[in-house]
Amino acid sequence: LFRSERQIIYALYMLQSVEDADVGLAVLPLLTHQMAEIRRKALLVLWTMPQDVTLDQLDLLLEDADPNVRLAAMSVICQKNPDPVPLLKTYLINTDLKIRSAAVVCIAHQDNPDVGSLIDVELLETLLVFDGDDGGLLRVQMARALGTLNEPAFRPYLLQLMRDPSTVVAGPAIESGGVTRDPEFVPYLIDLLAVSTFRGVALQALVT
Repeated sequence: LFRSERQIIYALYMLQSVEDADVGLAVLPLLTHQMAEIRRKALLVLWTMPQDVTLDQLDLLLEDADPNVRLAAMSVICQKNPDPVPLLKTYLINTDLKIRSAAVVCIAHQDNPDVGSLIDVELLETLLVFDGDDGGLLRVQMARALGTLNEPAFRPYLLQLMRDPSTVVAGPAIESGGVTRDPEFVPYLIDLLAVSTFRGVALQALVT
């Protein structure tokens, strides 16, 4: 039916505005497609569909090699579950840091205050201690989540992430510092204007 992966991606984009259970069933096989962007787009279509999706169909995608696929899978799980709090609690203590990081970002984007309250100071202190590639990814997701949550009690942890030795972590944290519009970050952001690596992102954060 489709002659190229680009056509599949375009079709999935168009289907995101169609609320039809038959469409949801049709895209389920694409959750195992070899291309990560197709897996992610298929999940975005399922997010808009009225029918339920079983955890068995999504659990494997929480361990996907692509972080955007993992986050999309977590978002579908949260959206389809009328009470996602108990499930998210289990993800936050999962031994796989990739699953924890997806849960953190998903929680930050939920309007439900009961879900948002799952991220607290104790959790942040627990998650900040991990090293390695997965630990770095977790800190990146935390940095983005803290900007979205914009909680004054979390400012010290966001500042810690802004000073992270990894530029991959510090960049998103600086962006989040700008999102909060907290004057507490202004002196540090001004100092970063003298650092070529961060000049652009720091300037953007200051004018946000």
